[in-house]
Amino acid sequence: QTVLKQANKDTVIKLVNVLTNSLKRSGELLRAAGADVDQLQADQIKLQKDLLAEKEGSVQSKDKELKEMKKTVTKEMKSWADVVSKNVKSTEITPSLIKEAVKSAVEEDRGEEDRSHNVMVYELEERDRGNEHNLQLRTLLKELDSCIDLDKVTYARIGAVKEGSVRPVRVTFEKKDFVPWVLSRSRVLK
Repeated sequence: QTVLKQANKDTVIKLVNVLTNSLKRSGELLRAAGADVDQLQADQIKLQKDLLAEKEGSVQSKDKELKEMKKTVTKEMKSWADVVSKNVKSTEITPSLIKEAVKSAVEEDRGEEDRSHNVMVYELEERDRGNEHNLQLRTLLKELDSCIDLDKVTYARIGAVKEGSVRPVRVTFEKKDFVPWVLSRSRVLK
């Protein structure tokens, strides 16, 4: 109160003008901020609608894919069942059927092993060092004036280690044509 009593009329008018201008400016800023908030809310609502539409489209697309996959699986299962039912005369598994299947599998397995590329070498001294027979056999093949690429020849001892016996060595050549050639020159090695 004492400050107002001391203030003159011009000072009070200036003060009221400053306050009025501040209020006007604050009102303008609040209106602009309100418009910005309204615009942001409208944008957010639009984005949410777009997102929902996208999700709905994605769900419909996945639904369609699942239906197509179900049709394919059902069709393939029917065709597999048809193949099995046409090829299987009896659904009863008997011991003789199992025996026949095992026999057939063993015969197929034996047939897959191609022995025409192999030569067996007997009585080749077995030393303590693991792959000593490789060096000995390489030397022997060189003595035959071999045209064989020695890097493509594999050597393996066959059988279990027994004291007092020498295991044979299986020599496998890249081509089966080398087997008769080596065997025809084996007399030189004795």
